Amino acid sequence: MTVTTVGLGDVVPTTSAGRLYVSALSLVGSVMATRTIAAAAVLPLEAAREAARAEQRSAYGQVLDAQTLAELSAGTLVKALGLSSDDTCITRDEFTLLLLVRQGLVAASDLEACREKFDALDLDQSGSLHI
Repeated sequence: MTVTTVGLGDVVPTTSAGRLYVSALSLVGSVMATRTIAAAAVLPLEAAREAARAEQRSAYGQVLDAQTLAELSAGTLVKALGLSSDDTCITRDEFTLLLLVRQGLVAASDLEACREKFDALDLDQSGSLHI
């Protein structure tokens, strides 16, 4: 079944050129209809995903307490990702990476791949890139 109605009415293509044109038009129309339906179906999913991301971004509120700092600097996920180099604090970059992972925007494997690339470029193993 197709989303077109070619051949179901009184007017049908009779020439080879007309059939070819209608076939191409039917294919394009079917693709366009499918893309429209798919785009509409994704809207609620994207809205839910953005709401979850916004929740993650606001999870820590405006004031930092000792328990939250401990979770951020020495929590299970932070340690598993190898983000915090000091259990008493977390840097801006470490915090940013943690939130990106929690939002599902960056995977742990992405962080590892970036670290491997950095290590390959850090010839003197100093932890910084320079010439």
